Amino acid sequence: MSFLKDLRKAYPHMSILRFINIYDAFQNDDSLLEKLDLAEATAVEEDREGSRKLQELGELMSVSEQHHKLKFVVPAGVDLEHVQALIMYGFLMPGQDKAYIGGKVLPERHVRTNVKNKLGIRYDLTMYGGALQYLKKEGVLNQQSSGSREEALSLKSGSDAKTRIHGEQILRVSLEYERVSRRKQ
Repeated sequence: MSFLKDLRKAYPHMSILRFINIYDAFQNDDSLLEKLDLAEATAVEEDREGSRKLQELGELMSVSEQHHKLKFVVPAGVDLEHVQALIMYGFLMPGQDKAYIGGKVLPERHVRTNVKNKLGIRYDLTMYGGALQYLKKEGVLNQQSSGSREEALSLKSGSDAKTRIHGEQILRVSLEYERVSRRKQ
């Protein structure tokens, strides 16, 4: 029994069931240690592969979640996460010295890239487009042409006659977040 216990300690990575099955099948065979070595090497490789996959999953899940701090509602046909991400990473820019509010504009392609980078695998171009159109319709964004006639955007610094009810709520929450977060820096 002590031999079996010591033998098991030499092969810690394989499952106990696998170890016992190999031992039972080859206990009177000269190839027992060879079979256990092979099974242990396979178990170590599977552990490495599992660790690699877990690390990859962790990297995919390390998407910034700051946009969920913006609490407002949107209609059922509009993706809330993309709207939140558009405002947070397209205009408020947490962790940056500047925010794109009022007259300070950013080309739309840069806004899209920022949102895509932050959402990672959850980014969807169609949902992004719907969220952008919704924010424009609600009067939340300033729209200008940059020097290259490319559309440039910024978050409005306050509501105006073009801002709708949901747009006012979104602006109020967003600008309050901006005010509080900049004060903390």
